[in-house]
Amino acid sequence: MESTALAIEAPEPSRVLPELGPLVDVPFDIEIVLGLSAMRLKDVTTWEAGSLLTLNKAAGEPLEVYVSGELFGYGEIEASYENVGLRITNVVA
Repeated sequence: MESTALAIEAPEPSRVLPELGPLVDVPFDIEIVLGLSAMRLKDVTTWEAGSLLTLNKAAGEPLEVYVSGELFGYGEIEASYENVGLRITNVVA
């Protein structure tokens, strides 16, 4: 799966979590789950440009945000100019 870097507008980590010291620079994998679908290989082999894949989420439903494989919270897609991002709406971790 190809990933794209997103700009994150957040407070300076050293001001928010000063007790973590050098740990604030440790990288984490972030996953945003748009939805899931299960299908047969014979269906996948028929895909072409313009094919529509139906997912298990309704339009506008919050997306799951995973940090290092653990559910962190939920968010919603936001677009500004030619960029796309995710606004965190609920933190569960």
